[in-house]
Amino acid sequence: MSNETDTSKNLSNEVNESQKSSLRTSLDDKYVRALMHVGQNLERYLMYFLYIYIITVVFVEVLRRYGLGMSSLWSGETARYTFIYITYIGISWAAYNRAHIRIDILLREASQRVRGYLYILSDFVMLLFAVYAIRYTLPLIQTSINFGAKTQALQINRAFAQVAIPVGFSLMIIRVLQRAYQDIVDVRADREPYTGEAVFDMESKENEGE
Repeated sequence: MSNETDTSKNLSNEVNESQKSSLRTSLDDKYVRALMHVGQNLERYLMYFLYIYIITVVFVEVLRRYGLGMSSLWSGETARYTFIYITYIGISWAAYNRAHIRIDILLREASQRVRGYLYILSDFVMLLFAVYAIRYTLPLIQTSINFGAKTQALQINRAFAQVAIPVGFSLMIIRVLQRAYQDIVDVRADREPYTGEAVFDMESKENEGE
C-alpha cells in the first residue's frame, strides 16, 4: 500500500513539475515575443508618444491664447524640437520598413536575385550616408556645447536639439544592418527580398481600372 502511495506521489510531483516547466516556458516565450515586438516597433512607439505630446501642447496653447489671452514661448519651442526628433527617429523606422519614397520601376523589371543584390547595395549606401551624417554633425554639437549656444525660450543648450541627428542616424544604422542581414539571408535562400509597401502602386490601380 505504501509503495502505491509513494508511486502516486512521485507521479503527482512529476506532473506538477512538468506543468510548472511548461508554464515557465510559456511565460518566457511571451516575454521574448514581447521584447521582439518592442524591438521591432521601438521607433513607432516613440513617434506615437512624441506626436501625442505635440498635439497636447499645441491644443493647450491654442486654448490659452484664444480663450485666456495668454501665451508662452516654451510650448512652441518644445513642439518644434519634438518634431525634429520625430523626423530623425522616423528615418530609422522608414529605413527598416523600406517606407522611404523611391522609384522602383527598374526593380520590378529585374529578376528576384538581382533585386536582392540591389537592395543589399542600397543598404550599404544608406550605411555610408548615415556614418557621413553622424561624422559631420558631431563637430557642430561640440561647438554648441563649447560656446554655450542656448535656445530662445527654454535657455537650454542647442546641442539638445542637434543631438537628434546622430541619435536618429545611429538608430538607422542598427535598422539597416538588420535589414541587410535579412536581405543576405533571402538572397542565399533564393527568396524574394522584403520590398516594403508602395506609396503609389500604379499596377494595382491599373488592374482596378481594368
